[in-house]
Amino acid sequence: MQFIFACLVCVLLSADASCFRLPDTTFPTHYTIKFQPDLDTNFFVGQVNITLNTTITLPKINLHSSLLNISQSLLDGLPATATTTINDFLEVVLDSGDELQPGEHDLFIQFQGTYGEFGLGKVQYTEGNSTGVLIVNEFEPIGARKAFPCFDEPHFKATFHIILVAPNSSYFAVSNMPQINNYTTSDGVVFEFENSPKMSTYLISLAVTNFPCYMNTVHLDDRYLPIRVYSSNASEYNNKRAIRYAQKAMSFYSNYTSISYPLSKLDMIEYAKTRAVATETWGLVQFRRGTINENLLGYDNFQRFLTISHEFSHFWFGDLVTNSWWSHLWLQEGLATYISTKFVNDLSKNEALFKLFDISDLFRLETKPNTIPIVPKIESNAEIEKVFGDIVYAKGAALFYSVENVLGPEAFQRAIRRYLRAFAYSSASSNDLVDEFAKEKPESNITSFLKSYLYQNGLPIVAVEQHTDAYVLTQHDLWHGDRRWTIPISYLQEGNNTGHVWFSDDQQSVSIPRIANSSWIIFNIEGFRGLYAVNYSQVLWENLFQHLH
Repeated sequence: MQFIFACLVCVLLSADASCFRLPDTTFPTHYTIKFQPDLDTNFFVGQVNITLNTTITLPKINLHSSLLNISQSLLDGLPATATTTINDFLEVVLDSGDELQPGEHDLFIQFQGTYGEFGLGKVQYTEGNSTGVLIVNEFEPIGARKAFPCFDEPHFKATFHIILVAPNSSYFAVSNMPQINNYTTSDGVVFEFENSPKMSTYLISLAVTNFPCYMNTVHLDDRYLPIRVYSSNASEYNNKRAIRYAQKAMSFYSNYTSISYPLSKLDMIEYAKTRAVATETWGLVQFRRGTINENLLGYDNFQRFLTISHEFSHFWFGDLVTNSWWSHLWLQEGLATYISTKFVNDLSKNEALFKLFDISDLFRLETKPNTIPIVPKIESNAEIEKVFGDIVYAKGAALFYSVENVLGPEAFQRAIRRYLRAFAYSSASSNDLVDEFAKEKPESNITSFLKSYLYQNGLPIVAVEQHTDAYVLTQHDLWHGDRRWTIPISYLQEGNNTGHVWFSDDQQSVSIPRIANSSWIIFNIEGFRGLYAVNYSQVLWENLFQHLH
């Protein structure tokens, strides 16, 4: 009764109501999806079978659908009516009026959709004197609902069986998983793919194309992995470097996480992608034209290397373990940015790359209007896009860098490995990873430290005053508000004496004993960088200036 009342309230409220999330009383376990794209018009048709479970007695099934025309729906083989309501909800009710009992159910829906920026898209291409078209998809973060009715939130993981129909034998289809069947019907050439592991809807990747393919088989861990590149000019000359980058990246991530790449193949496709430069979709990664072709203008090889490194790290951080909701995006984007930078540094031996996390750059980010916390509140579908920005990517990555400085590299890696094993093929929240870090130093302030940086925006400024026998630290908000942080402070005193101290969010000040005859001290030292700025007193600035010169 409480659930029914809550749903009634949601319908009565405006689209800005907080009930834009699907209830957890229904969850999918498997999808069989068939797409038949029309290359000559702006429409596609499809059908989906969803195996789902309900945990309580329900009058209807709620899932997502946006801009789709539903032509038929069956619930457990019985006629049902599907109606689109606010917040892209699709309500499916048995025509008989019967309620659904707890347990497993089967939902079948036929639909028609329109190509667009999100969902399925139709892309034109030109190569030499010839032109062509291909069908691709853009599902992250909430575009899957524009392609097929689904439970389009990241924590609703399920397995997927994809079937694609190409118009004729000059086209073929690819998806996340290897092809298992191929046959010709009156509708076209059907390509059927192996069931996927459990994953989120936004990770589905597919293409119907006539692109040529360049393939190489590489050694990865204890097996051989086929890697293919599809593009309008795919060849060894254009794409061999991208495959070499791919092999090195996946080898590094497999070793670092102690988890081998979970799939049996890897494809990359390059075309005139208009949104994100690349996708993180394992099995079939989509790239903007020029990012995996070393002989096209627009990107240099280092940019290509960074792009491949970042996207492939998502096979572990995002695909294997997915954020439970978009508020926790830093778990994949911040972590992917940081771990891929570790890989690039490891390969190039260029420690200067960590300058990507310069504290002055982060403070410049925080001076922009309407900044968000690393883990923001999201109160409508429209607010999801705001999370995909520098706060989550750059500041999130810098926070991981600071955590590793606090824990040490080995402890940091242990926590990451435990986290991946605990939540593999599932989803996690920010607190889940915080808990894993805290296990490495249960006596420390690691939990308070992380939560103070995750759930509020801004950054702290630490002021330092020199007293007779101590240096006294106070903190204030960048915006002179009342926010406070738990800060891991590092310092170097005259005489090469280093130290570390916690400045907790409930402390008014912290005192660091002053070594006899010490005239200067430096905070936030290299190798132990934290997310705070330091404001020295005039006396300390003068002493530091004399020391440095």
